[in-house]
Order: sequence, then structure tokens, then C-alpha cells
Amino acid sequence: PSEIPKGYVALYWPTTDNRDIRLVRRLSVLSEVFSDRLRVKIREELGDAYSPATSSGPSETYRNYGLMTALIAVDPAKAQIVTDATLQIAEDLAANGVTEDELERAKKPILTSLREAGRNNQYWLFSVLGSAQEFPQRLEWRRSIDTDFAAITKAEIDALTKRYLPAARAFRVTSLPVKP
Repeated sequence: PSEIPKGYVALYWPTTDNRDIRLVRRLSVLSEVFSDRLRVKIREELGDAYSPATSSGPSETYRNYGLMTALIAVDPAKAQIVTDATLQIAEDLAANGVTEDELERAKKPILTSLREAGRNNQYWLFSVLGSAQEFPQRLEWRRSIDTDFAAITKAEIDALTKRYLPAARAFRVTSLPVKP
């Protein structure tokens, strides 16, 4: 029950854990491409949501567990339209892959953010050193992060879209308000 006239559409695609950092980095780039496509279709073309977004969440705890998530606040009357559009975008990515332009637009802000983060004590403390005793591989992950992200190819992302994003793999949740 709610007086707030907003619903949520959430779609989840199973992925994997964070043990293979190269795969995790590529999934994060795929998430950025997916998010950009959602923004163009759902926000700009349909006007049905202001800030549709995706994220990739590989588990640090459970082996072979992670999620690619699309979460979109919607007008309840548009929930099915937004769900269908999101699934269509995922299916198109799975069938046709990404464009070189989409890949570069996804990678560029990540690379810029990494350069800036490397000069920030909070980044080093909380993202690298804070868990280095538990996950000593994080020190090596940091050493390779810039060159690895820069080296991500269209072929790698296309392979991930085929593996993880077919619409049939999506778990769907729609949460709609009802009058109290």
C-alpha cells in the first residue's frame, strides 16, 4: 500500500562471482552499454522513466553467483511497456552484440574514473587496501585495471551478451502500489 504513484520494474540475469576479475570488468562494461541503451529507449524515446539503470553485481561470497540488474522506477500504468522494452534491449544485445561506438562510450568514463580514483586515498583504502588481507589478489587487480579495461574488445562483450542476456534468462519483478 502506498500513496506514492510509482512502481518499480526489476529484471535480473544470473551472471557469476568475482573470482575472475577480467570477466567481472567486462561484465561492468556490458552493464554500462545496457544502461545507455535503456536510457535512450526508455527515457528519451518512450519518456517512461527518468533514470533507468543497470548494474553488474558479482558475489564475493558465493561461487558462480552474480546478477546483471536493471532497475527502473515507473508510472504503474507503464510497467509492462517498460518491462517489454527492457527485455527487447537485452535480447537485441544478445542477438546482435554492441557497436564499437557503444563500447568506447562505455569504456571512456570508466578509464577516466580509474585515473581519478588512483589519486584518491579513499579509493586505495576502501577498494584496494581495506580488503587486501582477505583478498590479496586485489593488489594485482589494481596493477592491471587500467590496461585491462582499455583492452576490452567488442568480441569479448558480444560473447557475454550471448551468454548472459537472452531475455529467457531474465527473472522479472514488478512492484506496483495499491491505494491504502
